[in-house]
Amino acid sequence: MFESSLISHDGRQYEPCVVTGYPVIRNKVEFGNSNKVANKDDWNKLIMAAKVQHITECEDVLKFIAAWCGGTGNTGFTFQ
Repeated sequence: MFESSLISHDGRQYEPCVVTGYPVIRNKVEFGNSNKVANKDDWNKLIMAAKVQHITECEDVLKFIAAWCGGTGNTGFTFQ
């Protein structure tokens, strides 16, 4: 499987990560009824960058994902 292919060599289809676009094979974060998912590690890195380092661009991306996916996944976040 190519690293950016959503279809494996044996025909299995994978969903794209809303953060990276790469296939989500395991350890996923689901976003309510939107059928959108994220790789858990990538999602956690984005959340931590936004919260700990207060990177405005990451906060903007999280807000966009929340609006696009109808929620923030299994992990809530707030910005102080």
